[in-house]
Amino acid sequence: MENHPILYNGKLYFFDVQTNFESDEVIDTTTVYKADTDGTNRAAVCEIKGLALESGNRLLLVDDKAYFPMIKYGWDDAHTGTSGYNEIWFCCYDFSANTYERIEKLHEGWVSNLWIYGLFDGKVIFTYAYSKEKVPFGLAPSEIEKRFIFVYKSYDIESGAVEDLELPEPLYVGEGYYVYEKDGGTAVICENKEEILLPDFPADTNGMHCIVNGKLLHCSKQLCADLTNGKMYALSSSDGFVAYSDGSYILKEYNNNSQKYEYSKIAESDYIRSIS
Repeated sequence: MENHPILYNGKLYFFDVQTNFESDEVIDTTTVYKADTDGTNRAAVCEIKGLALESGNRLLLVDDKAYFPMIKYGWDDAHTGTSGYNEIWFCCYDFSANTYERIEKLHEGWVSNLWIYGLFDGKVIFTYAYSKEKVPFGLAPSEIEKRFIFVYKSYDIESGAVEDLELPEPLYVGEGYYVYEKDGGTAVICENKEEILLPDFPADTNGMHCIVNGKLLHCSKQLCADLTNGKMYALSSSDGFVAYSDGSYILKEYNNNSQKYEYSKIAESDYIRSIS
C-alpha cells in the first residue's frame, strides 16, 4: 500500500501497478483501491489500463481531485527492459465521482518523468524533461541532466488548459507561495502578487522542504525565513522536515546503526530561534 496512500472521506485509497507481459506487447495497469483505515476490506474501484503511476512520483491533492503524471513505457524488442522511449501524460482522479481522466499527453519520445511542484493561483505547476536522442544507461546523474531539456508547464484547474509556465522556474510552490531564484538569492511571490526578496536565503532545493505557517524552511542549512516580515531565523536541527502538528514540527533522521529512519517532535519555540 506504499503507492500514494491517501485518506479521503474516512477511507484509505492507494494505487497499485501491475505489468503484464503479453505475446506482442507489455501492458501496465494501474488500479485504484479503497480500504478501511486499518487496511482491511480492500476493493478495486478504478482501473487505468496502459499507464503506470509509480510510487516515486509526486501527486497533488486539490479538493476532491488528485493530479499526477503517468507513463506509458516503451520496451525493447525482447520485452526484457524499458527502452526509455515513453509517453508521459498529465492525469487526474476524482475521488468523489470515482472517475479518471487523461488530461493531456505532454510528450512522446526520450522522456523522463514529471515532477509536480504544487498549486499557485489556481494552477498546478509542474515540469518534465526530454532528450532529443537516447540517453545511455550508466551515466552519472550530472551527465544525464546535461542531456535533458526541461519544460515547465501549468494546468489551469478552472479552464482545463495546459500552458507554458509564464513565471520563473520554481524552486518550491506551496501554501499560496511561489519560490524562485533571483540575483543569486531567493524570491517569493505571494497570492496577492506581492514579491518578497530574500537575498541571504540559499536559492537551491537541497534541504528546502516546505513552507509551514508562512515560514520557508531550509533544513540542511538550518535556516528559516518568515514570509510575513522577511526576517531570518536559525533552525535548531538539520533533520528533515516531515509534518507540522499542533504547534510542533515532526522531523526525521536516518540512523546508520539501525538502518532506519527515526522521528522526533519539537515545539516551534525550540525549533525556530533568533539568529545571534
